[in-house]
Amino acid sequence: MAICGAVAGVAHAAPIKFVFEPAHFLDLYSTDTTQNRADQENPRVLVDARAPAAVAVAGTYNLGLTQPDALNTYENWLQSLGPEEGIWAFNMWVTTAGYPNNAYDGNPSNPWNQEIFRDGSLGNSAAGISATAGAGWNAAVVDIYLDTYGVQWWTDDPAAFLRPGFDPGAFSFTMEDTNAQVGQDYRVWFGSASLVFDDQNWGTLEPAAAPFSSLLDDNNSRWNGIALARATSVPDLGVTALMAAMGMAALAAVRRKLP
Repeated sequence: MAICGAVAGVAHAAPIKFVFEPAHFLDLYSTDTTQNRADQENPRVLVDARAPAAVAVAGTYNLGLTQPDALNTYENWLQSLGPEEGIWAFNMWVTTAGYPNNAYDGNPSNPWNQEIFRDGSLGNSAAGISATAGAGWNAAVVDIYLDTYGVQWWTDDPAAFLRPGFDPGAFSFTMEDTNAQVGQDYRVWFGSASLVFDDQNWGTLEPAAAPFSSLLDDNNSRWNGIALARATSVPDLGVTALMAAMGMAALAAVRRKLP
């Protein structure tokens, strides 16, 4: 539900907070090999540009590998992650629909079927965006790509790296200009080039492509995926303060009536 307000003569939609669980990045993913990314509920992609050339768990969308090879390789990666291995940073864009090279878009180059967009009243700027993170993690609004802003989450604590079996709790981000409906779940694209893992203790599922090299860098190895985020309302601070004041006044009136 949206309400209208005026700030410096410009009307915007009410802020909406989107709450998601980063633990689901790894623990939940699609296994349907007949659909592409846009049609799968929880598509995931893990890519290394050298060995193997590309690994995916999001169907067979022109990456050169088919299931179950790609799925098994992804599972082997998950099984190999130790206490100080995993994803230590990830981000998401908050952009308008149709923005060039937008990872949210349903265009042929990035068919993730992202479901939420900014309505355009604040452009692709940092205005109206905020975020929270779970214990041990940080969040900041940053320029993700060519003056297009989004949120970066990261941790400096290896014990808090995202990996199977570790749950850092709920994270969130808030957008001021959105048409999302409170109480609904929306597909949100998240991506990371910040991976820490080696090729030791690799999983044993077969058939699978070769393990990733232990010599990794941010330009070649990356993770991308869809997670569901629940839209929730953000309390209006003015209304909250007014209700609190009314409550205090009512309490004071009751006290005056007491003997």
